[in-house]
Amino acid sequence: MTDRERNELVRRLEQAKTPDEFASALSEVEPEVARTVVSELAREGRLMPRLLGDQADVQITDEDLVEYVAGRANPMMCEVIEDAMDWQPGLREVVASLRSEYAHMSAYGVEPVGPTERKRGGIFSLSWLRLSVEAGVAMAAAALLFALLRVGSSPGESGADLLARLEAAETKNGELAQGLKDSADRMNEIRRELDATQGRAGQAESELEAARQSLEEEKSRSDSLAKRLAGAGNSSGGTRTRSVRDGDRVIYEIDGGFAESLPSNDPAADALKKGRIEAGRSNEDLKQAARDDAPFDLISPIVTSVRAEDVVFRWQPFAKSATYVVTVYANGRIIEESGPITGTSWRPDGGTLPQGEVFTWSVRAFVEGRSAESSHCGKVAATFRTLSPQEESALRSRLDEAHGSLLGKASAFAEFGMTEAALEALREFARLNPRSEAAAAMLRDFEARRKKELELQP
Repeated sequence: MTDRERNELVRRLEQAKTPDEFASALSEVEPEVARTVVSELAREGRLMPRLLGDQADVQITDEDLVEYVAGRANPMMCEVIEDAMDWQPGLREVVASLRSEYAHMSAYGVEPVGPTERKRGGIFSLSWLRLSVEAGVAMAAAALLFALLRVGSSPGESGADLLARLEAAETKNGELAQGLKDSADRMNEIRRELDATQGRAGQAESELEAARQSLEEEKSRSDSLAKRLAGAGNSSGGTRTRSVRDGDRVIYEIDGGFAESLPSNDPAADALKKGRIEAGRSNEDLKQAARDDAPFDLISPIVTSVRAEDVVFRWQPFAKSATYVVTVYANGRIIEESGPITGTSWRPDGGTLPQGEVFTWSVRAFVEGRSAESSHCGKVAATFRTLSPQEESALRSRLDEAHGSLLGKASAFAEFGMTEAALEALREFARLNPRSEAAAAMLRDFEARRKKELELQP
């Protein structure tokens, strides 16, 4: 029998309006279900009216029926009930159901009780049991049922003892309910953890898809480069191909030009395509006329942009025993001064100058009572600019994109006007590839433009 069919029979039992309807439904329902429904109707005093209908001359109450099943009815009532069972088959089935219930109880050592106690304990507990089974706590309900069925089983039990036992049963029920609530809370927590895990799995899948696309792009670039190299190898006319080191990677040189296909956001892409490092920010605003010709020259920083934390002043020596004082100006006022030092380089105290400002600097040499002030070859004054916080952040992003490429670093430095740093990276690239015509040509081009940058405008 399906759950739907069982529920329909129970509904017919509870809604039966005539004895025949009730008897018909009772005969079809399963014994255990019938026993539960019969007990509920008996507890509510609605059982016998459904069985007897309009037989007003038959005076049998639900309590009389319970007494009969328990074996405590008087002989006259026993005779009345047995006569009624002869003409009402439904009553006979009800008696059988109640007896089956009492037998089930007796198997656990529970003494069937009278009608008053029965209503208070047993039948009420059977109804509660059915509701608890539907709620998924059958074992807890069974434990409470046995506790309640024992209430009143001892004739000499006092009212205080009875109350104490009822309160203990309620306490146990509360503990079981709390345990069920804790289990539900744990299930909700597990469900939330599962949702979070699914979210992380979705994110990992997205990252995997992005990596797959990046791999496909890299494969496409590699295929393109392979075709170019193959074409160069098969052509006539003395084509020469050479591998060139650029940081941790290898690029190829074909007839003095670089053959490398890179993403457009790679800092070295434009340099490889054009064969030269293009400067981004101009340093024309840093060029000034020299004050005079001096006996020793400054080296760096000269007409360039620098990161504030990387500023190191360097100059040529004046004399073997000379001491030097470095002075840094901004807007015509002194902001840093070194004090006497013996070397030919100096980093400002704290290692950092203000960001996003323009500075000039000079060095005065002292030896044997004489002093002399530096210049930069008599051409331009020692002027430089520090990057702003926004520029430094953008530069870090570009250097990260370079992934150690020397050409990428040179392009990024040149983009922000850091011509000295760009030239240093290009010189390192050429040093690593002494036989590369393209590397040498790129360095010569940038050195020529740097030399012109340091010259005064006519």
